[in-house]
This record gives sequence, structure tokens and C-alpha cells, in this order.
Amino acid sequence: LIEEFNAVHRSGYGLDDSTDLDFFVGTNASDIDLSKDIYDSLSKIAASSGVGTPGDGSNALRLASVYTEPVAALGGVTMRDFFTSLVSGIGVAAQKADNMVDSQAVLVEHLQNRRDGISGVSLDEEMVDMIRFQQAYAAAARVVTAMDEALDTIISRMGIVGR
Repeated sequence: LIEEFNAVHRSGYGLDDSTDLDFFVGTNASDIDLSKDIYDSLSKIAASSGVGTPGDGSNALRLASVYTEPVAALGGVTMRDFFTSLVSGIGVAAQKADNMVDSQAVLVEHLQNRRDGISGVSLDEEMVDMIRFQQAYAAAARVVTAMDEALDTIISRMGIVGR
């Protein structure tokens, strides 16, 4: 892409009639940069196709068409199609990752529920046991009260008889 864009740029003329200048330097996406000539002076951008016709924009249109023409380095697809495919692929991968996160969350929740069901305490069972123990305690308290009254009666009456 850098070479194709630079080839079109080299064939045009800047506002100062400069020509045969690269627009980009570098060999790939990791080191692409503006050329020093363009960086130093924007008038060197080759927007026209001929000497003495600064600003006619015909070469700028050719530069823009690099985006919509098939690129051999990309397997014959256009930059637009390549970027669309790239962004779509990233979107699909992100959606897949989100779905996996959701699935994992559901799985974790399910496993926690199973663990709680096996090793956890059932509130209903505990409430039934608590009511049963409370009733047993109340019955035992009534027995103790009855025994206390019986002993009180026995002691009270025996004490009167023996006098």
C-alpha cells in the first residue's frame, strides 16, 4: 500500500511544482510515517497532475482512488473491502468473546447453585427443625414445671402431717 500510494504521489506535482517525492516512508504498518519533505512543507503534497496547474486536484483524486482500487498486496481486494473485512472480523471476535463471558458466568452461577444445594443449608429444613426443637423444649419445660409442682405439693403436705 505504501508503494502504491507513493507511486501515484511521485507522478503528481505539489503547489511548488515539486515532484517525484514519496508521501510515506517505511515498509509496513509498524514503521509507516510521513516523509520528511511532506512533514516539513504541505505544499509538496502532489495534488495536481501537471506542472503549472497547482491545486487542480486531479492527482489528489488518483491518490484517493488508491483506497477503492484493488491492491495486489492485499490479494486483489480494495483497501475499503480489506478494512471492512478487518473491522467485521474484529467485531465478530469481540461478540464471540462477549458470548463466551456470558456463558461462563451462567456456568459459574449454575455450579455455585449446585454446590449450595449439595453442601449448603436448606432454610426450610432448618426452620422445620427449629420449630420441632422449640416444641420439644416447651414440652420439657412443662414436664419440669409439673414435677416442680408435684414436689412442692408433696413437700408442703408432708411438712404439715409431721407436725
